[in-house]
Amino acid sequence: GNGGPGEDGRMDAVTKAYLSAIKGEPTVVSENQAPKEEQCMYVQEVSTAGPAAHIGLQRGDLICSIDGVPASKALAPQSSSSVELCRGEHSIECFCAASQQRKRFQVADGVALGLLVQPTLAAARTLLEEDPSNWELLYILWQQGEW
Repeated sequence: GNGGPGEDGRMDAVTKAYLSAIKGEPTVVSENQAPKEEQCMYVQEVSTAGPAAHIGLQRGDLICSIDGVPASKALAPQSSSSVELCRGEHSIECFCAASQQRKRFQVADGVALGLLVQPTLAAARTLLEEDPSNWELLYILWQQGEW
C-alpha cells in the first residue's frame, strides 16, 4: 500500500544509514575562490535522502575532487550515473555555488552519494582532447550549444 507507517520507518532507516556514512561536519576549505572548472563535475540532481543532500549540495554546485584527484578524472566513466564510491573512506571537495564556499567532507566506504553528475563544459572540452570519439561528451557540449 501507499503511505503506510512501515514505509516511513524504512525511510528513516535509509536516512540514518546515510547520515552515519558522513564523518563529522563538512569543513570549509576556502571562500569566494572558484575552482578550476575543467577539473570539476557539475551536480545535475541530488536525491533527497542521500549524503549529498544532507551536506547541502544542490543542482549547479561543483564536485572538485575526490581523494585529491580532480573529479573530472575520478568520476568521468560514470558521468551520467549515480556516484558510488567504494573501498575505504573518501575525502570529497565540493564548491557550493550559493555560498561560494569550497567544502571538504569525509564519506564512509561503499556509500552512494545520491548524486547525478556530468562534466562541466570546460571539463568536457578537456576530456574530449584526450578522447575525441566520446559521444557522451560531444552530447554534453551539443546540449549547451558548444559543438
